[in-house]
Amino acid sequence: LHGATGRWNAAIRERLLHGGALAKEVGAKWEQYFADRFRESGWLVIGEGVKLRAGGKILTDVDLLVVRADLLLVVQVKALGGSALNPYDHWKNRLVIEKGCRQAALAYHHLQSDLRLLRGMAGRAVTEHIRIIQPVVLSNLGLFDGWEHAGVPVLGETLLKSITEGSKVNYVDSKTGRTVHTRHLLRPEELTTEAIVKGRRAPIE
Repeated sequence: LHGATGRWNAAIRERLLHGGALAKEVGAKWEQYFADRFRESGWLVIGEGVKLRAGGKILTDVDLLVVRADLLLVVQVKALGGSALNPYDHWKNRLVIEKGCRQAALAYHHLQSDLRLLRGMAGRAVTEHIRIIQPVVLSNLGLFDGWEHAGVPVLGETLLKSITEGSKVNYVDSKTGRTVHTRHLLRPEELTTEAIVKGRRAPIE
């Protein structure tokens, strides 16, 4: 998926990924990876692959619904296959990210307008504490980390790490490769809702 950047390779990737089984498989793997990352850092995953309906029809889907304290993230996962090292790949990737942002915004507004849907999925004990609902797009491509579209922030590896694990800088001995000092900018125990909401758009790194 991230091979050479010539035209033939872009064409093959397009054929393999566009609406095919490989695209679904790659997307499912990344959704599972991100769900595991949230779970491992203390978030509660209350929904995976949730379809939101209105008037008997599917309005949109939500890849992940994750909760920490009083914060709910409405997550769309967009796994990108192009290298983004040529204009075509970058343009295609941007279209995918923009679509994800629109989906996340639509899901956010739908859930915000009817909190009974959340109670039906996760129960009153979890949802009664939710104070802030935030739509986000998670991407496996770091080039979009910190980008925003339609009011929805895009999180790559750096931003995801900052809101799940905090932020730190390791100083490494160039000869031995060993870490000689760690400077913590934001410790995991300091990840309050306010810090996470701020960090989703402005990573400390």
